Amino acid sequence: MYTEEQKIKSGFIKIAFLMAILISIIGISLVVMQGNATGEAIDLSVIYIGVAIIAVVFILVYAALFRTSLTISLDDYRITFTYFPFLRKPLTIEYNNVVSWQQRKLRSIFDYGGYGYRKDLIQKKTGFIMGGKNIFELKLSNDRRIGFTAANSVPMFSELTKQLPNKQIK
Repeated sequence: MYTEEQKIKSGFIKIAFLMAILISIIGISLVVMQGNATGEAIDLSVIYIGVAIIAVVFILVYAALFRTSLTISLDDYRITFTYFPFLRKPLTIEYNNVVSWQQRKLRSIFDYGGYGYRKDLIQKKTGFIMGGKNIFELKLSNDRRIGFTAANSVPMFSELTKQLPNKQIK
């Protein structure tokens, strides 16, 4: 049995998130200071509402960016995908439903339309794209395709080779 969990670990996203918070704090401070400098009475209720809205937006963005996780579990009978918080229940694929699989280089925009949980009903493709440069793509008996990245592709490749030895496309 093999299990791995992937999370977003981009330093650029963290810096951009912190910069957005800093710019928001500076903007609110400038509004308050501008009101004090002109001698006008400041309606703090509007500022409180604005701060509350900004705080809720930042909490939601934080949860979406930094608490999102993709867990892939392979056991003797199935592959299970859990994509928290966007997938309500785990997606389970039995090995006997897999027609073929392959590992290849990821072209994120062209293959699945970007990162995250992607579902294309027209092309019958579902993607779990978090990171990594390679994608594992399963073709199922109902002509659907499931693609996923692995944090560490070597153990994932060896486990898939062990569980589905005669179904690999090379």
